[in-house]
This record gives sequence, structure tokens and C-alpha cells, in this order.
Amino acid sequence: MEITRFIVFALTAGFSWTIIAYAGYANPRGWPVGAWLAGNFSWLQGLAYIALVGAVAASVYTGDWWHAIVVLVSSNIITRVLLSTAGPLSQIVSMLGVLVGIPLSVAMFWL
Repeated sequence: MEITRFIVFALTAGFSWTIIAYAGYANPRGWPVGAWLAGNFSWLQGLAYIALVGAVAASVYTGDWWHAIVVLVSSNIITRVLLSTAGPLSQIVSMLGVLVGIPLSVAMFWL
């Protein structure tokens, strides 16, 4: 069960991190940036910040302090791999990932 929590929290944090970083990564490469991710701050980016902090906090609450380090490092790797492999589609994948990841993270928190 602990591995499943790590995976869910890391994926939620990784998709959130991708939403936060997408515009800064996409603009220099000439990739399209959706209206929900464009601008200084959007409601989806705000939700991503909450999901990122919430996933890391939930990992500490449900486990030991070092779980936060594992979730942060793995979510950073997930973000880098997603942006490199999915390219412009990573904004869609990350939006769906956050919308699915938040309820899953809440479920993992309560289990």
C-alpha cells in the first residue's frame, strides 16, 4: 500500500509541476500554450499549486518525513520526462492527470 501511495502522490505532484512549468518551458520552443495555462496565473495553476503542496504534505502525514523527499524528486523526474516525451501534448496530459490525481490522492490519504 505504501508504494501505491508514493506513486499516486508523485504522479499528482508531477502533473501539477508540469502545469506550473509548462508555459515557461513551451514559449521558448514555440509550442502552443492553452488559454488555461497562459498568463501570469490561472485557476488551473492555482489548483496545481494546491495539489503539489497537498501531495507532498499528504506523503509526510501518511508516512515518514523522508517520504516528502521521495515524492519531490520523483515528481521532478516525472515532469522532465513528460515535457521531453509528450511535448505540446503534455499540457493536456497534465491537466487530466491533476483532475484524476487529486481525488486519488484524497483516497490514498484516507486509506
